[in-house]
Parts: sequence; structure tokens; C-alpha cells
Amino acid sequence: MKQNANKWIITVTVVMCSIIELIDISIVNVALYEIMGGIGATLSEVTWVIASYAIGNVIMIPLTGWFTEQFGRRPYFLTSIFIFTICSLFCGFSTSLWELVFFRFFQGLAGGALLTTSQSTLVDTFPKEQIGLANGIFGLGIVMGPTLGPTLGGYLVDNLSWNWIFFINVPIGILAVILSYLFIPNQKGFQRKKKIKKIDWFSFLLLIVGLGCLQTVLEKGQQDDWFNSAFIRNSAIISFLALVVFVYRQLKSTDPVVDLKILRFRNVGISTFMTFLLGFCLFSSVLVYPVLAEKALGYTATETGVLLIPGAFIAGLMMPITGHLTNKVSVKMLMTAGLFVFFLFTFSIFNNIGRDVNPPGFLWPLVLRGIGLGLVFVPLTLIPLQGFKGKDVVQAAGLSNMARQIGGSFGIAVITNYLMSRSVKHQGELITHLDRSSYKLQNWLENQTNHFFQQGFTKLDAKQKATALLHQEMYLHAELQSFMDAFLFIGIGALIIIPFVFMLKKYSIKNEYQKES
Repeated sequence: MKQNANKWIITVTVVMCSIIELIDISIVNVALYEIMGGIGATLSEVTWVIASYAIGNVIMIPLTGWFTEQFGRRPYFLTSIFIFTICSLFCGFSTSLWELVFFRFFQGLAGGALLTTSQSTLVDTFPKEQIGLANGIFGLGIVMGPTLGPTLGGYLVDNLSWNWIFFINVPIGILAVILSYLFIPNQKGFQRKKKIKKIDWFSFLLLIVGLGCLQTVLEKGQQDDWFNSAFIRNSAIISFLALVVFVYRQLKSTDPVVDLKILRFRNVGISTFMTFLLGFCLFSSVLVYPVLAEKALGYTATETGVLLIPGAFIAGLMMPITGHLTNKVSVKMLMTAGLFVFFLFTFSIFNNIGRDVNPPGFLWPLVLRGIGLGLVFVPLTLIPLQGFKGKDVVQAAGLSNMARQIGGSFGIAVITNYLMSRSVKHQGELITHLDRSSYKLQNWLENQTNHFFQQGFTKLDAKQKATALLHQEMYLHAELQSFMDAFLFIGIGALIIIPFVFMLKKYSIKNEYQKES
């Protein structure tokens, strides 16, 4: 009985850590302008507050296996929570931009460690026949975190101050430290080593520089006009060279920092690539919906955030259900169904976007999104871990989590650029095909001109204002068209994942992983 109770305390602890880690990826987005005013930074400067966290995150995730093996899982997990909590506190007290960026970077490093260690802890806590349930519960944090971040951030900024988006982590972090110290054991294979291995500092440096520069390109590229910027070009070149050398060293090493050889197992390699694509779809859809709702349709931040909650709740409900089903239903069927339902979510919004769409019109599509993610996420996190134990679980989970984070960064970068290019294209088409001799158009311009004239403008000014209003309407229509294109683009991305599902080896929770030759 006591052991069963401990299992659920551990579950609550690690899921709580995963949620606050992922909330902090997106919670800052809604507070940028308040932070600018509070610390005296420009918009281009303050985006480093977001980028520094993402850079720290993606650097640490693949290194988690090495650190866990060297220091033991429990000490490493406790230290990560402690650093995350302390850095959150210092972020809230920051009075300058670079002070905040500095602590956000180390908060991101600690957060990246929490994500993978949480998953491996859950996998080892539950018995083999409940591994699907464990990953389903872990999925709660993965889906709920990015979804609830903007909503929670908006509430805290509106009712308290921007500092509280960081302070809120402190009591949660303190509780997590206490529960982790009391209840999380060091499972077999994760006790601290008596003698730490010789550290391959050069490989560490290559990984930090390579992933750091890659994430910088993805986070700052749009703002700096991509490869027209020398900074972005140089960062991309450095990232490419550093990662190529890193991969070469790891494949040749008998004691690698990151065991890339684990990707030779078909299910690990394919599922990691699929996770990259899913991260692309997940994070880009989280970006596009709020921008559409607030910028193009004029919803308030509260309306936008509240509409996300039912879908997130459904996704959270689906995760443990799907985890239970993995013992009874083909995981390929579950993933295929989930990806198709996710496509239906994007197609439903694509088919119904209009200036007159009201907030409830987004409710059911977002519920479909939650169902789709609930069906696909659990099997996709479960498959690469099958049959592995100890440090191999952490290595496989780390590569999978890194793939999702980098996929999400690629998704945000690509979809932002895609929205801009499609908007320009649609504006050009509207101008090209605009028939100024059309009776309907002339009648509309005349009515608008008369409207402005009756408000006290001169006839010339009234006509200019009517023409400007026409251009504004064309711009808004082009924007809506670009959002329709973006949702269809994301949906097609989900469908592209489906063929890879059938390339996976058959999954069975009852059998150990059959290593390939």
C-alpha cells in the first residue's frame, strides 16, 4: 500500500516539474512589452529572454543521460529542480536585460534536465505492464505546459506584474524539492559512480556551441531577416561545423557524451524523426492559433487563452486512456488515428476561418486537436524506450525530447516565415485582380466616402479615407487567407508522419527490445 502511494507521489512530483518547465517556454511571450517597460529594453533585445531559455533547454536535454550516469539520478534531479527554482527567483528580481537573460539561460539548462529525467523516472517507477500509462501521464505535462503558458502568463501580468511569471515557480519548486528528496529513489543503474569518468570537454563544447548556435538561428532568424544578416549566417555555419564534428566524435568514441549509436535501432531512429515532425506541428499550431485569434480576429487575450483550456483538458484526459490502450490496441492504429484527427483539427479551422467567426467556433476544432495529440503522443514516446533500461532509457528519452524541442523551433521559424510570404502573395493577387470598374466596388467606395464626409471630413479627405479602408480590408483578407494556408500546411505535415508509422517494428510491451544487427 505504501509503495503504491509512493508511486503516485513520485508521479505528481515529476509531472509537476515537467509542466512548469514547459510552461516557462511560452509564459514569457505574453509579457514581453511589460518586461520591456520594467527593465528598459527594446523589442529586439527582449526577445533574448525567450531565446536564452530555449537555447539552455535544447543544450541540456541530450546531455541528461551523461550527467545522470555520473552523479546519480536522484542527486541530479534534485539539483536541477533547485537551480530551476533559484534561477526563477533571480529572474523575477532582475533589474536589467542581460541579468534576466543570464538567469533565463541557466533556468533553461535546469529545465532541460528536468524534462528527460522526469520521463525516465516515471518509466522506472511503474511496472512493465503499466509503461504506457506512465508515458501517458508524462504526456500531460508535454501538452498542458505550452498550452497553459500564455493563459497563465496573461492572467499574472494583468493582475500582478511580469515578475510573477517567474515567482510562481518558486513555491512549486520548493514543494518538488521536498517531495523528490523524500520519495524519489535512485533506481538500479543510476547510483552515483565512485569515480567520475574522464570528461570529454571538447565534445561538450562542440554540442553546446552547435545546438546553441542552431537554436539562436531559429529563434532570431525571422527578426534579423535570416541569411541577409551576417550574424545569422555565421551562427548557421558554426552550428553546422560544430554538430558535424560532434556527431563524428560520438560515433567513434567508446564512451560518448551522447550515445548516438542508439539511433541505429529502427524504432528509436524512426520515432525520433517522427517526434521532430510532431514537435513541428505541435508548436507551430500553438503559435498560429493565438496570433490568428488576437491579431486577425480581434479576440482578447483572455478569450484566446480560455478557448485553449478545453482542448488541453481533453488531451490530458486522453493521455492515460491511450496509455492503457497501448496494451490492447495496435500502437500503429492509435498513432494513425491521432494524426488523422489532428489533420481534421487543422482542416476544420482552414474551412471555417472568416471575419465573422466567433470564439465558440474554435472550440470543437481545438477539442479535436486535444484528442489527436492524446492518441499520438503516448505511443510515440513509448516506442523508442521499449526494452531499454537504466541509462539507455535516459539516452533514448533525451534524444526524443531534443528532437521535439528542435522540431518545435523549426516549426515556429518556418510557419512565421510562411505566414508572411503567403500574406504578401495574397495581397499581390488581390491588387492584381481588383476590378476598379466593378459596380459593387464603386458603390462600396461611394458609401464609405459619404460616411466619412458626414463625419466632418472634406470630400477629398473622405475619398482618401475610403481608399485607405479598402486597402486595409484587402490586407486583412490576405492575412486570413495566409492563416488558412498555414493551418492546411500544418495539417499536411501531420499526414506526412503517417507513412513513417508503418515503418516501425511491431511494438509489444510483453517482449524485450529485440536489438537489430
